[in-house]
Amino acid sequence: MIELKKRKVHLFEGDPRSKKDLYLARLLHSSDFSALFATCNRTASNLIQRLIELGLSAEEIHRRFRFIDAVSKQIGVKPEAAVDSVEYCEIGLNDLSLSISIGLDKLAAQKRDVVLVLDNLSTLYAFHREAAKQFAHMLSGRARERGAALVYLLELGAQEEEFERFIEGLADVIVRFELEADRLVALYDSEKDQVPLNQLSPPQHLPKVACSTPPEFFIGESLGIRESRSGLGREINLFWTQLVNLASLLIDHNLPLHLYAFAKECSRGWHSSKMTKSGILGKGWKAAGGFDIDAVSQYVTGKGAQLLGESILKFNPEKSSKDQLFFLESQCLDCWQIPNINSMICYTASGIAAGGVEAFTGRQVESIETACKANGAAYCEFTIGDMAQSDLIEHYNLHVRRVRVKDALDALSRIIDAYHREGRLPEEREQLGPNHDFIGLQLRTSLPCASDETCAANLFEGAKIVSQRIYSHLTDIGEQSPIEVMLGFVDKSKVGKISHNSDLKKIIVEGNAEGFGLNTGKPSCQFMRGYLTGMMEASLNKSIEYIEKRCLAAKDEICEFERI
Repeated sequence: MIELKKRKVHLFEGDPRSKKDLYLARLLHSSDFSALFATCNRTASNLIQRLIELGLSAEEIHRRFRFIDAVSKQIGVKPEAAVDSVEYCEIGLNDLSLSISIGLDKLAAQKRDVVLVLDNLSTLYAFHREAAKQFAHMLSGRARERGAALVYLLELGAQEEEFERFIEGLADVIVRFELEADRLVALYDSEKDQVPLNQLSPPQHLPKVACSTPPEFFIGESLGIRESRSGLGREINLFWTQLVNLASLLIDHNLPLHLYAFAKECSRGWHSSKMTKSGILGKGWKAAGGFDIDAVSQYVTGKGAQLLGESILKFNPEKSSKDQLFFLESQCLDCWQIPNINSMICYTASGIAAGGVEAFTGRQVESIETACKANGAAYCEFTIGDMAQSDLIEHYNLHVRRVRVKDALDALSRIIDAYHREGRLPEEREQLGPNHDFIGLQLRTSLPCASDETCAANLFEGAKIVSQRIYSHLTDIGEQSPIEVMLGFVDKSKVGKISHNSDLKKIIVEGNAEGFGLNTGKPSCQFMRGYLTGMMEASLNKSIEYIEKRCLAAKDEICEFERI
């Protein structure tokens, strides 16, 4: 994500559906700027509600934002009772210019760094045509003079191309948003040469994760606790976790890295506890240096992964050396049923493998996936050894960018067809079967999201995309009750027992596998929340959101979702 810069003009342009406002909201939330928001295409009250939907708090908006509403008077909406942070004006350029000057002066008097946001240039052009050029040019100069950052939002295709090129000529920084088969792609344009946004300022380190999950959660008495889940048991169908895996591919390139880092931390803690009791902690490293191949062969049996239904994991001693270890994995929970989408996607499995090796050898290692079913291979392969984190990050970022989204969404359609019509996946796992321990779901959803708000927000957005796609596909094949079918998937997958009131404003999930047995201290079921939100947005054809009012992970008796 870019950084806002004073005295610079930033242009966010793209398809109207491409969530420029979501990107902007996250950018404003992470910055220290106070914002003067001049809106020409929606009322201030609608804009404030939208910013809250995008994750900004009412307190933050009140403290850091001022608004100029150039819409309400134009469309005959009576302004709300006097609100100090909102000024109403006509959409005429003189009136709007004066209101912006007054707003900038007020914020300057408070000694704040200011970003001026004009939402939306396309609307301004529709009213004023050529005069909009002069206004934009004047405003760009004024922002630079006053030391403010300036952000223009522009809907590509909504005006003459010559106007679009003119505005691009004013901008110092251009972020262009495109839709590729339902995926948002943000491109960065500096000096008119486009490069992917995630090449602009790639992370230098893996995300720091907080792993509060005790090692015994994975084994021992915890297995019995999970078996007691509301009569549903400790296993869920692989179908639901495949929806989660697809969601993680469709939204943000940092989410896979977070899943890797979290799984590695969890695995290291679990294996360290187990190896300490067995007296073999750190025994996988030779005193003379290098991995002890014989010791690794003896210890790494893959029984844990098989017990949890994660995969069939095997160590490859013939290919391994004192510098690198190789593991082969089949029937993998991350990529099962995913066709060749030109990428390697088993981030959680790779992290689990790296954490186990760290515990056994006492050395800091990383794991990269060097073969994957989602890249056309017959199995998955992990290469583990000493490597720079920058190399690891570059490897995973490369494969996130290479995902063929259309093929991934086509796979989703095939999975939905088979599960809807036959109650099974298109292809079952021969040795492990259709189910797995729901701890695998939590490792990919509620656990990593509990300590990272960005991870939680990204998973929620990815779940919405998947859910909306499912709804669309069901209606395309003639399903008369797509919501009933989608809610039924929760029950059929044994993710939970679902109930709701007649208008679906309140939905209850008993025994929800995403939160059962956890103690995060807060609502943590982001995937379920996104799934329900996407489903209802597609049905109602408008923006809505479910919030989790009660959650098993917060020690409530049920997970309860309420539509707002």
